[in-house]
Amino acid sequence: MRKVLIQARRLSRVYVSDQGAVHGLRDVNLTLMAGDYAVVLGPAGAGKSTLLRILGFRERATGGDLFYMGRLANSLTDFEMARLRESEIGFIAGAAGGIDRVLTCRPPLLLADEPIRELARPESPAVLSLLQRLNADGQTILLTTEDPEVAAFGKRLYRMCDGVLRPIGCGSRY
Repeated sequence: MRKVLIQARRLSRVYVSDQGAVHGLRDVNLTLMAGDYAVVLGPAGAGKSTLLRILGFRERATGGDLFYMGRLANSLTDFEMARLRESEIGFIAGAAGGIDRVLTCRPPLLLADEPIRELARPESPAVLSLLQRLNADGQTILLTTEDPEVAAFGKRLYRMCDGVLRPIGCGSRY
């Protein structure tokens, strides 16, 4: 039986500025099991990157609960969050950032924020194929994208718009 790796319950993130409050996330619920390959599809500004920053312990939610491997993560210190980022989580931001570390360290959770956004179209399949191989080897992946063709590579699909996350089904490439 696969274990729950990360779980978000009613996660929210509100940014306050002189212009007022902006909701980056609104009551997001998400459970990632070990070995999942989930994709969040949505337009720019939908909250995808905010979600990854919070799940990757780079930013704190303003509401809700976040669990990592069964442990409530809301009250982690900055030091504890940094240790988790170092040892448990791999990040890929664009194609250039993070792939080497993911390949050598194999952290339990890989967060990929628009991993092929900056690549030329012919190079994109190689990165997506690499992510599929990592997942086949047991790597848990959460990928964000604006591209429906990229989203089809995931096993579970979600749509994000205005900070709201909704499941939309299963990918077609598996």
